[in-house]
Amino acid sequence: MTSNTLLCKDPIENELLNEVNLVLTNARALLRKQGIYFDIVLVVDNLEKVRKAMGKDDLRESYQALFLDKAPEFNGVQAHAIYTFPLELLRSSMANIANRFDIEPSSLDITFDGETEKISLR
Repeated sequence: MTSNTLLCKDPIENELLNEVNLVLTNARALLRKQGIYFDIVLVVDNLEKVRKAMGKDDLRESYQALFLDKAPEFNGVQAHAIYTFPLELLRSSMANIANRFDIEPSSLDITFDGETEKISLR
């Protein structure tokens, strides 16, 4: 990706995204040289814990601004990516998320029934 590729409206965000993609490109090249390259998976955890983002005080507006309005930036990362989303957003905006991210979201729910931990993918 070149530095003049515009995915973000904000030039600082665009430069950050370009730099992240440059790091990923360089990492792939290095791993390929070492013969251990398959692909890169980026895991961004704890995003569901964000309570105030993009100058929004309301929790729902904050989620909308960060997770839905910024979908092009999330999609602009040139790697397989796993993002943690707030479950309430996932459940209330499933169609919006699917449209903006061009993929059907899945949820990994962890529940406890006394002594046993159960993990289910939906």
